[in-house]
Amino acid sequence: MKYMRQRAADPDICIICAGPLEKRDRSFKLYCGQRCQKIGWRRGVNTEELTAIRVNAVRTAHGHPMHAKEGKEGDP
Repeated sequence: MKYMRQRAADPDICIICAGPLEKRDRSFKLYCGQRCQKIGWRRGVNTEELTAIRVNAVRTAHGHPMHAKEGKEGDP
């Protein structure tokens, strides 16, 4: 599962096969196709956790103002 978290942090690759995602699908998609999606389903992949990692990585890469909450100055 650790390698899936690492792959989820890269918005350009599939979390199962590490194959490239199509340019239009790179935003928040985890799988390159139905085959990898079925493999993930069979393995019991926690898509909510991995989607959160992917969303955070995309926002950080694009300099989104609402990226990672931890580490901001002034937060308790």
